[in-house]
Amino acid sequence: MGLAGEPLNGLNKNDDRELKVKYIVDGSPAQALASAGLKPGMQITQIEGKNPLDLDIWQVEQELSGASGKSVISVQWKTPQGLKQAPLKLEKMP
Repeated sequence: MGLAGEPLNGLNKNDDRELKVKYIVDGSPAQALASAGLKPGMQITQIEGKNPLDLDIWQVEQELSGASGKSVISVQWKTPQGLKQAPLKLEKMP
């Protein structure tokens, strides 16, 4: 997924029920999201049109890791200027 070396290592589903980016791995597929403006500390508000807070952590991992079988997913996040959305091209799972 590229938001971390392993699924969700780079994400934090905190007590306030937010899914926030902790870091983005250089050279990973998620680097495209960083190029589109995603930064550590920003809140992910949608994954494939779904609120990640309505999903359990396993479902979030499945979507972001490519285990769901999709090759591209849509990710939306909150910026100081408003919401931003971009595609995330996923690597094939071995």
